Amino acid sequence: MRVCLLTEGRTFEGTDFAWRERKPKRAVFSVKGIDCVTCSIALEKKLRSLEGVKEVRTALMLNNIFVDYDGERLDPSRIMEAIRESGYSHHVKLDG
Repeated sequence: MRVCLLTEGRTFEGTDFAWRERKPKRAVFSVKGIDCVTCSIALEKKLRSLEGVKEVRTALMLNNIFVDYDGERLDPSRIMEAIRESGYSHHVKLDG
């Protein structure tokens, strides 16, 4: 029997009472045009609104956005689409 438990915003899954926390996946995007705090806050807010996004962080000096997400609930292509919808171009630097 497979059971999932959601508690305090954290997802655990288990089989026969052997519980383990499901780790989020991370995608790193190099985003052109993010050159101020206001831009990064707006894009972070947009990405956080996607179902399955766990955490979003911006490194302005590197033009990178780090997105931790639940790979079972969200496909990285939807994250890329949201970045494009916000008016930015990007490429994936690392996904894993």
